Amino acid sequence: MSGQLSRLQAFLAGAGNLEVVAPPADVRPDYFARFARLAGATLVAAQVAAVAAPASAQAAPPPAPPTVLTAEEVMAAEKTRIAAAMRSVQDLSARYLSAGRSPTSSRIVMIDPEKLPDEGPLAFLEPDEMCRIEGIRTDYSRTNPRLATMADTPGMRAFVLIHESMHCRLGPALMNHVAQSTAPMAYEFAVRFNESSADAYAVLTLARKDGIPAALEVLDRVTKVREAEMALPESEGHHDSRDTLQRVRAVLERTPERLDSDDAAFSLAITEALAGASTALKRAQPKEYRAYLQSADYAADMQRFHGTVEEMARGYLEGAHGLGAPKVILNNLVMAPAAPARMSPWGLLAKLRPAEHGFTAATLRKDVEEITRSLRRDVAASAPSKRAIADNDDPTPVHASLSGSPQRHAVSIGRLRSRLDGVYSGVLHSTGASELTDPTADHEDLERPGL
Repeated sequence: MSGQLSRLQAFLAGAGNLEVVAPPADVRPDYFARFARLAGATLVAAQVAAVAAPASAQAAPPPAPPTVLTAEEVMAAEKTRIAAAMRSVQDLSARYLSAGRSPTSSRIVMIDPEKLPDEGPLAFLEPDEMCRIEGIRTDYSRTNPRLATMADTPGMRAFVLIHESMHCRLGPALMNHVAQSTAPMAYEFAVRFNESSADAYAVLTLARKDGIPAALEVLDRVTKVREAEMALPESEGHHDSRDTLQRVRAVLERTPERLDSDDAAFSLAITEALAGASTALKRAQPKEYRAYLQSADYAADMQRFHGTVEEMARGYLEGAHGLGAPKVILNNLVMAPAAPARMSPWGLLAKLRPAEHGFTAATLRKDVEEITRSLRRDVAASAPSKRAIADNDDPTPVHASLSGSPQRHAVSIGRLRSRLDGVYSGVLHSTGASELTDPTADHEDLERPGL
């Protein structure tokens, strides 16, 4: 650079007064340093822009070839999915249904979430001490809105399964009671008691297994469901368990110490449902039920009912079957019952010891008899005079409306969904013992008795 300036200065030496003066070296511009700074900044900016560029601007990798599954792989994946769903129901059964015994063994027939959206859970009796629970799902969200609301949380799904299992516990004794009864009002009471006790037992069992707050949350949801059902024009009132649920709430909030064992949950379900169902029936037919409670028919029917609840207690304490390890069926696959856990000698000794709260068939009958007497006393205190009853044109219209043969009543107690659905005349064959089998006709529906 200095040589170029010297030549330019010599070239212009004769240019008159014009003079070119070169600046001193210490203040001359460093053009190389300027270029390096500018170039470095440009390179850094380019790198930042490349990193911030969206992934789509970069060269996309070639698409992976589609995965083609063989028919055997598809069937294996489907079988794995079904087995997982069935095992989840087995786990629920082991957690919530293992307390106590039962006069019947259980078979749970599940439905895929996408299938039969209007099919609700129900329980009915089969020959050979078998109780079949149908319509159980792992996901109820794709069912009809009422059923989806009924079981849209884990607690509510457990509630549904426990509710139906209670029908399996009480079904044989209750149906025998109705079949032997000659009082038409007995059928109306038995159906209400059947549903109320199932609701009560489900909530009380959840309180034992999951805690009182979880049980109260489920109780609130069930109460709303029952209120919505009662508002329907076609409601027959059989699921009106609101009075029973209020009594169960009082137990959980005021006297939770009463729920000191699994046996207590069963006992409380019976006694609270007896009082609650009686109150609901009295509200539904005030005049007729008041007269019925003072009749000889009621006294005779309740005497039979006291024996019925004693039979229920014996089934719970000494029944031949357990409900905690059921056979589960889904999509023509059967999962055999889980093997029961081997009991240690200490467990056997504990089983032989009587329950601390003294629950027996006799104590349950005594409690029920006291409730029956108190109901009659309450009605007698508010009953109209005999003259007023005599002036009634038709003091017992409900008796006439429910008249019919005892056998018809025994079948009718299970006609509606979520009830005992009658006793089949056919015999179902037992399935294989492997964990997952593929039966052809072991669990197909038989024709149900016409009504």
